[in-house]
Amino acid sequence: MSDSTAIVNGAPADTHEHPHPPYQRHHFESMGQQVDATSFAMWLFLLTEVMFFGGLFTAYLIYRNWYYPAFVVGSHQLSILWGTLNTAVLITSSFTMAMGVWCAETRRKGALVLCLTLAMARHTEVYFSLYFAMTGMHALHMIIGISILGFMILRARAGAYTTGHVTFVENFGLYWHFVDIIWIFLFPLLYLISRHG
Repeated sequence: MSDSTAIVNGAPADTHEHPHPPYQRHHFESMGQQVDATSFAMWLFLLTEVMFFGGLFTAYLIYRNWYYPAFVVGSHQLSILWGTLNTAVLITSSFTMAMGVWCAETRRKGALVLCLTLAMARHTEVYFSLYFAMTGMHALHMIIGISILGFMILRARAGAYTTGHVTFVENFGLYWHFVDIIWIFLFPLLYLISRHG
């Protein structure tokens, strides 16, 4: 028997360690398997979020139908200017997040840190606005996103995400874009749909 084998459960086994990237978790056989599993988990999570917010949108539309005059009055109390500015900030933030994913894929550490920081800074500005008090669940999702972005910035400064493993940045980018898309639906629903009355 050669030096490279050992007896495991009565049979020879290869004791050579297979080299794998430092970001590959021990319970995955390959990076491909890890990427597929994490991507599937992220899409599954986003599906549950779509169902959650879908329920909120459905409830809103039902109550709007039942109490239409009250909803028209409430809609006129909101500032379209501030809602439009919030929307512009969120879309810009979504762009900087997409650029962050690209920077991670092309291994640009400095640009990645800059894009992630810009994405967080623009969302923090929006966080302090009055309108997120009226959209509490959206604000909660933004607070979670800002916290994760802070963690990602620290890791990106240390060189993470530009060594070939960009799955975390890609999956977080999906979450970030989802939060922005929710606002794109909230804006017309809360600010515009009842103003013609």
